[in-house]
Amino acid sequence: SGGAWDFGKIRNVNYFINKVRPRLEAGELSGVEANNMHYLGEMYFFRAYIYFTKLVALGDFPILKHWISEDYETVREASKRRPRNEVARFIIQDLDSAYYYMKATPPMSNRLTKDCAALMKSRVALFEGTWEKYHKGTARVPGGPGWPGAQQEYNAGFSIDIDKEVDWFLEQAMDASAQVADRISLTKNTGIYNPDSNPYNWNPYFEMFSAVDMEPIDEVLFWRAYSSVQGV
Repeated sequence: SGGAWDFGKIRNVNYFINKVRPRLEAGELSGVEANNMHYLGEMYFFRAYIYFTKLVALGDFPILKHWISEDYETVREASKRRPRNEVARFIIQDLDSAYYYMKATPPMSNRLTKDCAALMKSRVALFEGTWEKYHKGTARVPGGPGWPGAQQEYNAGFSIDIDKEVDWFLEQAMDASAQVADRISLTKNTGIYNPDSNPYNWNPYFEMFSAVDMEPIDEVLFWRAYSSVQGV
C-alpha cells in the first residue's frame, strides 16, 4: 500500500466519472451542458495523468474504470496487473475522451483545454513507443523473455506484435503533436537579450519566462495561477 500503489485518486476520479457521465447523458444535470461536458473531460484527463505516473513508476498495472466496493474478492479480481502496452492504450483512450468533452476555450481562466489533452497524449504515446522500442527483447516489455506477466494465469491468452505496437504509439504521438502544433502560435523571439539597449523593443520570448499571467501566451498550456496574497 502507499507510494505508487496508492489507488485513492483513481478511486475518486472513477467515482466522479461513474456518477456524472450517466446523468450528463440522460440530461439530468443542471447548469450549462457544454460546461458540464468540459468538467467531465477534465476528469478523464486527470485519470489519464494519474495512470501515466503509474505507468512510469511500475509498468504493468491494474486498469480500473469503475468505482468498486471494498470486499476482498472484488478488490483481488480488480488488482490483476495488465501489460503496460494495454495500460498506455487505456491512458490514450482517456485522453481521447478528454479531448472530446473539453472545450478549446474553458469555462473560466486557468483550466485545462482540448490542446492540453492532445499534448499529454503526444507525451504518453512517445514515452511508451520509445520505451517498447528500446527495451524490445527484454523482460521490461510485455511478451519479452523473462517478462513476469507471462507467469500470471490471467495473461495466458496474451500476445503482442511489438514492432506494430511501437509503430502505433509513435503514430499516435505524431498525430497528437500535429493537433497542437497546427493550432498554437509560438512566441516571437526577437533575439534581443539586453532590455537596456532597446527598452521599447524587448523580447516577448524572454518575457514569457517571467510572466505572472500566462493566459495571453498561446504556447503555454500547462500553467497554474498563484496568489501573492498570504493565506489565499
